Amino acid sequence: MTSIYEQFETDTTSETEGIVLDYGDAGWIKCARAGGANKRYQKALEKFGRRYRRQLELNILPEEVATKNLIGIYADTIILEGEVIGKDKKKVILKGNRKAVVDLFTDLPELFRDVRDQTSGAEQFKSSEREEEAKN
Repeated sequence: MTSIYEQFETDTTSETEGIVLDYGDAGWIKCARAGGANKRYQKALEKFGRRYRRQLELNILPEEVATKNLIGIYADTIILEGEVIGKDKKKVILKGNRKAVVDLFTDLPELFRDVRDQTSGAEQFKSSEREEEAKN
């Protein structure tokens, strides 16, 4: 029998300290959760919302502006570290390198979408999932 906790409880430590998204030979990115216990992300998103409140209310904020700001928020609050192989086949270190993260996500919107999808839901950060991974 499965308890409701097993289905919905998240690991708040991994929500802030991150999980690794493995992209095989292309590299890896360690990410905090976009939400949950990650208060830095929530504060940055609230700041963005205050700054563009009127445009958001009227649904007139250009998509490019929203995406550019969201990429910056991810660079500041979600991407903790990582190593990826760049366009020139050289290793790109992401830890402490906001510009590299912004450039990477700007150049590769599908990568940004994948990171956003994997970090915005609770599934990757569920306590039961983390326990299973630890066993393996």
